[in-house]
Amino acid sequence: MFDFGMAQSVFTHIPMARLGACLSSVAPHFRLGGQLYVTVFLAPQEAANKTFTQLPGGIVTSPNRDPFHTTLSELHDIASCAIGWRMSVIGNWAHPRNQQMVRFTRQE
Repeated sequence: MFDFGMAQSVFTHIPMARLGACLSSVAPHFRLGGQLYVTVFLAPQEAANKTFTQLPGGIVTSPNRDPFHTTLSELHDIASCAIGWRMSVIGNWAHPRNQQMVRFTRQE
């Protein structure tokens, strides 16, 4: 049973829909209160369906090809479907390419 895990630069390279599947798959292996930290590229809602340049770093992200981005709205949708997890956005952690940190905490 895990107390914490980290997926740094994983979900920036695969479609965001895989995050929900990941949370479901790993949930039975996390203790209650266990935390999974995930990095993502965030884009504003108006860039949800088009490319977006991450600043700093100048990385161009996309909703449908590597490197991938997501929106806060999409993350909240994923979290609401991920039974047994609560999401909180940590946000900026000084990543040079503007990856943002999200924490999922194991519940019930």
